[in-house]
Amino acid sequence: MTVPGKPTQPLRCIVSQRGEVNPAHPLFSKPGGKIHLLVTGSGGAVSTLPDSVIIHRKSLAEFLQILACEHQVRQLHCEGGGQLIRALAELDAIDEFHLTLAGYQMFGGLQAVTATGIPGGFLPSSLKFRLTHFDPQSLTGECFLTYTRQR
Repeated sequence: MTVPGKPTQPLRCIVSQRGEVNPAHPLFSKPGGKIHLLVTGSGGAVSTLPDSVIIHRKSLAEFLQILACEHQVRQLHCEGGGQLIRALAELDAIDEFHLTLAGYQMFGGLQAVTATGIPGGFLPSSLKFRLTHFDPQSLTGECFLTYTRQR
């Protein structure tokens, strides 16, 4: 991820419970901003990663605080699954949410994964979002939605 013509590039951050990241991933060989790896659990070995990767062993909340205070980060673009989305929702750290509904994969019973992970406990409080983009794709059977946080 690069921004043409800018002397400093956006930080690239990876969140992982165990820190098990493939050192051959293209992220490590492509140009871009500094790479930060957040290991949120008791992590495995991360010594195989390039020396330029900055490793943090903290909670997600502590890491977001570091990004804001030490790197002046005001906006993040996060890609991930239900566990990351749930953790960000629990911290009330989501302003916009992009969702792809794949009608051919929607049904799975009581243990089907939801946008915030495996069904279980409720979030500490409800978060209100407004649908701001709706783009059904009849050829693929997918629908792209964007929800914006209402505060």
